[in-house]
Amino acid sequence: MKSRIFLFSLYCFFFFIGTLKATEDVFVYYTKNGEPVEVKAAEELCRYLTDIYPQRRFLTTDQLSNSPKIVVGSYDQLRENFNLSNVVKPLDGGFIVTSVKGNDSVKKFIIGSDPRSTLDGVYALLEKLGYGFYLTHETKPLKKEKLDYAGWDCQDNPLVEDRIVFNWHNFLSGCTGWNYSDWQSWIEQSSKMRYNSIMVHAYANNPMFRFEMNGIKKPVGYMNTSSSGRDWGGQHVNDVRLLPEGDIFDGPVFGADVAKVPDEQRVDATIQLMQNVFRDAKKNGMKVIFALDCDTKAASPQEIVLSLPERARFKAKDAWLVNPEEPEGYSYYKKLVSDLITLYPEIDKLALWVRGEENSSWRTLTPANMPKRWGREYEEFLRNEGRVTNDVRTSSAFALAKMVKAYQKALKELGRGDVEVMLGTWHWKFVNVANYTMPKDVTFIPLDYSYVLNQPFTQHQLSLIGDRRKLIPIVWAHHDDHRYIGRSYRPYASFFDVLKTKNASGFGIIHWTNSPHDLFFKNLCRQIWKDSRNESLETTIKSFVRNEWKADNFALNEYFYKWSTEAPMFGRETGASFLGHNEFNLITKEFGSCDDIIEKAKERLALLESVDKKVTSQNPSLFEYTKDMERFYIEIFKNQKHFNRAYELLKQHKTLEAGKEMLQTEPEKVIESYAKAIKNGPKTIGEKAIVFSMGTRYYPHFFDLKQQAGTIPVNFRFGRTKHDELAQGAGYLTWFIDDKKDLWRVLGKKEIGENVRESENHISFDKAIELNLISIFNHTLPSGEYEILISTLSSENLVPLDIFHITGQDIKTKLEYISEVVNGKNQIRFKVNLQDEKSRLELLPKKEMKMEQMSIVKIN
Repeated sequence: MKSRIFLFSLYCFFFFIGTLKATEDVFVYYTKNGEPVEVKAAEELCRYLTDIYPQRRFLTTDQLSNSPKIVVGSYDQLRENFNLSNVVKPLDGGFIVTSVKGNDSVKKFIIGSDPRSTLDGVYALLEKLGYGFYLTHETKPLKKEKLDYAGWDCQDNPLVEDRIVFNWHNFLSGCTGWNYSDWQSWIEQSSKMRYNSIMVHAYANNPMFRFEMNGIKKPVGYMNTSSSGRDWGGQHVNDVRLLPEGDIFDGPVFGADVAKVPDEQRVDATIQLMQNVFRDAKKNGMKVIFALDCDTKAASPQEIVLSLPERARFKAKDAWLVNPEEPEGYSYYKKLVSDLITLYPEIDKLALWVRGEENSSWRTLTPANMPKRWGREYEEFLRNEGRVTNDVRTSSAFALAKMVKAYQKALKELGRGDVEVMLGTWHWKFVNVANYTMPKDVTFIPLDYSYVLNQPFTQHQLSLIGDRRKLIPIVWAHHDDHRYIGRSYRPYASFFDVLKTKNASGFGIIHWTNSPHDLFFKNLCRQIWKDSRNESLETTIKSFVRNEWKADNFALNEYFYKWSTEAPMFGRETGASFLGHNEFNLITKEFGSCDDIIEKAKERLALLESVDKKVTSQNPSLFEYTKDMERFYIEIFKNQKHFNRAYELLKQHKTLEAGKEMLQTEPEKVIESYAKAIKNGPKTIGEKAIVFSMGTRYYPHFFDLKQQAGTIPVNFRFGRTKHDELAQGAGYLTWFIDDKKDLWRVLGKKEIGENVRESENHISFDKAIELNLISIFNHTLPSGEYEILISTLSSENLVPLDIFHITGQDIKTKLEYISEVVNGKNQIRFKVNLQDEKSRLELLPKKEMKMEQMSIVKIN
């Protein structure tokens, strides 16, 4: 027995020794004086090659004595130590993977035209070896035993210079909800797809930018969470875990960690986060573009502006603006720039963001409210420039050019003349005019708001801009106003040619969620490289399917093409309604009726069901996610069909029929179907935030319509509500969900009036207040008899209170009520007749009253 154990041990020892001998160290060389991104290129190559070839160890080195087999670096760095005389330097932004004569010990060189393109070369080689890099994830090739350098050779260069990924701060489903790891993933995956710039936008109230002058700090708002911040329709709820499918959340408040710190820490926490983000971008060789609102009232903090001498400011609309041509006014802009680049020295490009006339103080400027000298200059400009018309678009562009020049001057004086100044806005009309007022070295980055970049009528407009200055159009992956979820926009075909006809020097993509935009980001970027110029969507899909399921599969190829071109896009993330009636009408014009959308989803689902299980087993989670998303489309449009019918019936005052339609709706199942899909798929912050968004901006509308039909009570709770006065397009709703999962709208001082004092779970008042008898979304209730139940914290049997019902021309009717104790609390109960019109109650207390909640119940 002992001899057997000895022989077995000896066998294991020699097997182990044999394994060690089989492991070969392969050194990847980078130059000592190379930039950090070149070091990262070598490290990334080692990391990924180790995964493919587990029997090899790939190690980085900056010592030639280690006899490296692979050399990584930019052309100018490498030629100091290697003979590159027979290698033509890659074109700008390009790379080459090749063998080099006279350097026989090295198997392959990966040479970039500069450090960043060296990293692009590494990722391109890895894709050639079988990796797939996408915005939300990456795929691995099958393991290989033999390290063979054959087939590695490749070269490529971009056909445009700028390739920008642009996430916009405002929604929890975008970067507003991200933690550092989410930012890191976004940067890394974008870099691997060979984008070379990140862009981040900051509204004037965003805590990521701090500015102080004359001892006065710029007011700062909040980053949205589920309980604070209000930008662009942000709604609040007491506990996200009580929402439908709320078990997807980790705690009662949903949002970025930096937005959940105590208020006094939120600015420092946000700045520290973004400093780390920008540093991380630079490590990846990515340019950093900071987009800053510059023309709104909030962008001109009035207390600071008013601290300037009167000659340095002027009044326009409802705001004082700073004159950059006066010494003190210029000092204001210089201090703003100084504070910004001190916080974020990584900034390569400053994009001054201009809003539409309705939201902008500067965009409404006319000669009448400009400084007098500007008015005279403007008249001279019109005489000399015959290609513009005399309107507010032209006059505001003329004025804004003076601000832009001040920013440029300040950057140069601060020793940062290397920072490129850009101008960003929506649509084309403003930049068409600004093309003749702005300095020629200002780059224009207009958003392709209506997704019409490939339309003939845009060619002339934009080519004139691109002929005069750098032009980088920003296209949308999805749209926050009406196409937020579902599929992405269909990527532009022949995209490089589209850009070329516009004289564009690059492009960007604006988005919020990362999923489901993998194919969109991948296809557009591949189209602007020489080796994959104008790559078709079909080709990108075939590669995607091959990477995900390790097979060429006709059914999957056909499915993803159908999904990319015909699946619905729907939903609105801006405002109080996720799927509002107007937005839905836009959707049906493009995608057909609810039944049409459902039928096509079923057809695509059947196509997926036909795929061989041997294929789908290679990536079952993505396959199930894809099927579940189709089921979600079916569920949401099935419910929407009944919702829309009820909506139309209510307009005709057919409340009984509307109520019957609403009985067939199950909004909880809609959210459940979405949550089921993302639990199988990319359950990222953005996808979780959609569950929150539907819970607060979709789900409540079903309650509201049922209330308008008189089938369920209207429930109001009273207590403290938070509001962000600096928020853009601020949301106004606060929801409370109780243990029974009943939905209540919360009303506080802002909603009721100054006579109210707020506490966390009740209000108190000793003077008259008025409460509207309406649905939770402020709609009229149907005619009939109602019972109203008001819960108070009074310990008395009879609450000393007068109640009046106010209708029509402020006609008051005093109401009699019953005061009783229910579940240990005092409750007021009375009846009132409503006549299909908005009416209200006046509560006139005899002494201080504390009130918790009110329910309006239709009884007849």
